[in-house]
Amino acid sequence: TLRNEMSHFCTNLQYYIVYEVLECSWVEFHKELEGLTNLDQLVQAHEKYLRQITEKALLEDRSQPLARQLSGLFEVMLRFRDFAL
Repeated sequence: TLRNEMSHFCTNLQYYIVYEVLECSWVEFHKELEGLTNLDQLVQAHEKYLRQITEKALLEDRSQPLARQLSGLFEVMLRFRDFAL
Protein backbone atom coordinates (compact mmCIF):
# COMPACT_ATOMS: atom_id res chain seq x y z
CA THR A 1 0.00 0.00 0.00
CA LEU A 2 0.96 3.63 -0.29
CA ARG A 3 1.28 3.94 3.48
CA ASN A 4 3.78 1.06 3.53
CA GLU A 5 5.80 2.59 0.70
CA MET A 6 6.01 5.92 2.52
CA SER A 7 7.05 4.18 5.71
CA HIS A 8 9.66 2.18 3.81
CA PHE A 9 11.05 5.38 2.26
CA CYS A 10 11.33 7.10 5.67
CA THR A 11 12.96 4.05 7.22
CA ASN A 12 15.52 3.84 4.42
CA LEU A 13 16.32 7.55 4.62
CA GLN A 14 16.78 7.24 8.39
CA TYR A 15 19.04 4.21 7.87
CA TYR A 16 21.11 6.16 5.35
CA ILE A 17 21.58 9.13 7.69
CA VAL A 18 22.35 7.07 10.79
CA TYR A 19 24.55 4.34 9.35
CA GLU A 20 25.91 5.52 6.01
CA VAL A 21 26.48 9.12 7.09
CA LEU A 22 26.99 9.28 10.84
CA GLU A 23 28.34 5.84 11.69
CA CYS A 24 30.74 5.53 8.75
CA SER A 25 32.00 9.08 9.20
CA TRP A 26 32.46 8.53 12.94
CA VAL A 27 34.50 5.36 12.36
CA GLU A 28 36.69 7.21 9.86
CA PHE A 29 37.10 10.15 12.27
CA HIS A 30 37.97 7.81 15.13
CA LYS A 31 40.64 6.06 13.02
CA GLU A 32 42.10 9.42 12.07
CA LEU A 33 42.35 10.40 15.76
CA GLU A 34 44.83 7.59 16.39
CA GLY A 35 47.57 9.25 14.35
CA LEU A 36 47.20 12.78 15.66
CA THR A 37 49.99 14.42 17.59
CA ASN A 38 48.75 17.94 18.31
CA LEU A 39 45.66 20.09 18.80
CA ASP A 40 45.81 21.64 15.32
CA GLN A 41 45.55 18.20 13.75
CA LEU A 42 42.59 17.41 15.99
CA VAL A 43 40.81 20.59 14.93
CA GLN A 44 41.47 19.80 11.25
CA ALA A 45 40.22 16.23 11.65
CA HIS A 46 37.08 17.44 13.40
CA GLU A 47 36.40 20.05 10.69
CA LYS A 48 36.82 17.33 8.06
CA TYR A 49 34.37 15.11 9.96
CA LEU A 50 31.80 17.92 10.14
CA ARG A 51 32.21 18.69 6.43
CA GLN A 52 31.70 15.02 5.57
CA ILE A 53 28.51 14.58 7.54
CA THR A 54 27.15 17.92 6.33
CA GLU A 55 27.75 16.91 2.72
CA LYS A 56 26.50 13.33 3.02
CA ALA A 57 23.42 14.36 5.01
CA LEU A 58 22.42 16.76 2.20
CA LEU A 59 22.82 19.83 4.41
CA GLU A 60 25.29 21.81 2.33
CA ASP A 61 24.33 24.53 -0.14
CA ARG A 62 24.74 22.45 -3.29
CA SER A 63 22.35 19.81 -1.89
CA GLN A 64 19.55 22.29 -1.19
CA PRO A 65 17.53 21.51 -4.35
CA LEU A 66 17.33 17.86 -3.30
CA ALA A 67 16.67 18.82 0.33
CA ARG A 68 13.76 21.01 -0.81
CA GLN A 69 12.33 18.14 -2.83
CA LEU A 70 12.60 15.83 0.19
CA SER A 71 10.92 18.46 2.34
CA GLY A 72 8.07 18.70 -0.17
CA LEU A 73 7.75 14.93 -0.20
CA PHE A 74 7.53 14.85 3.59
CA GLU A 75 4.85 17.53 3.50
CA VAL A 76 2.80 15.38 1.11
CA MET A 77 3.28 12.38 3.40
CA LEU A 78 2.09 14.36 6.42
CA ARG A 79 -0.97 15.59 4.53
CA PHE A 80 -1.72 12.01 3.50
CA ARG A 81 -1.37 10.91 7.11
CA ASP A 82 -3.75 13.61 8.29
CA PHE A 83 -6.22 12.73 5.53
CA ALA A 84 -6.01 8.98 6.23
CA LEU A 85 -6.64 9.34 9.96
